[in-house]
Amino acid sequence: MPSPAETLADTIGAIRALHRRRTFLMAQRKAKDLALGAFIRLDLGWHRGLPADERKAIATRAAEMIEAGRKALHGKGNGSEDAAYPGLHSIILASHKSCADIETLEAETTRAMEKLAKTLPVWGAWAKEVKGLGARSLAVIVGEAGDLGSYDKGEAGVWKRLGLAVIDGKRQGSAGKGADAATWLRHGYSPARRAAMFVIGDCLIKQQGRYREIYLARKTIEAAKAEAAGLRVLPAAKIKKSEAAGCISEMHIHRRAQRYMEKRLLRHLLRAWRRAEQSAPERAMGHAPAAERHTPSAPAEGEGQPSRARKRASGEAPYPVFHEAAE
Repeated sequence: MPSPAETLADTIGAIRALHRRRTFLMAQRKAKDLALGAFIRLDLGWHRGLPADERKAIATRAAEMIEAGRKALHGKGNGSEDAAYPGLHSIILASHKSCADIETLEAETTRAMEKLAKTLPVWGAWAKEVKGLGARSLAVIVGEAGDLGSYDKGEAGVWKRLGLAVIDGKRQGSAGKGADAATWLRHGYSPARRAAMFVIGDCLIKQQGRYREIYLARKTIEAAKAEAAGLRVLPAAKIKKSEAAGCISEMHIHRRAQRYMEKRLLRHLLRAWRRAEQSAPERAMGHAPAAERHTPSAPAEGEGQPSRARKRASGEAPYPVFHEAAE
């Protein structure tokens, strides 16, 4: 009978495999949707030389026809009333039909990820009570980061894996103009992993839970810091180029606060993950198999790999015990 450690390793591996499949299917679906939209816009006369309002109007027409065609495919309506729709109807429906199988596979894969995520020890111990997180979000985090308990540097390693670290005093992924290759390697930044975490953070903000409260509190702090630095906080549309040096946009404040909240979520998730790990005797004794260890395809500097044997040899506990502190 497999030990809890082996079962967890298998679960994590399965989630990561499903996540790769889901990511591929999503990319295929999006590519088809984008290609259809581009074709219809061009057919309606869109080109870069048009005034911005005309380009926007054509894009709106194209999006409306695409959505009307999607509904018609599912028996909801007869398509768009746009005069150009009859000539594009067959192409729109054919494109939607070609996506149908992909959408079905994507939905099935997502459900399988959610089901597996609910078997993780951290789900029942903590995650299921976090409003706005959900099994899908937990599965995506594990799919991108692997075994959270395997990071030598703890939360710092997890933050870096998901694009939320600070490298050489700069936000990860923003090395700046003139940065050399070595600097970019230190950043180890993946836009796709950062985007996945951003979507999770956005979901948390929209729920009336603890992490929205953390976000709102940080938003107030960031605005106060900006004003203390002599900056005016304004909507981006109201910031004139001549005054840009003395202003910061509300969106910039929002992004900073969301980033802070996402890092707090990962900190709390890691603590809960390790507490849940300690509840399994085999893992508390350090018997986790090598196959379970976190092995990203290109480990970035600062993440490190698991070194539980080294910690045991030095007398250090393989799983540090965290105590919640007030925010």
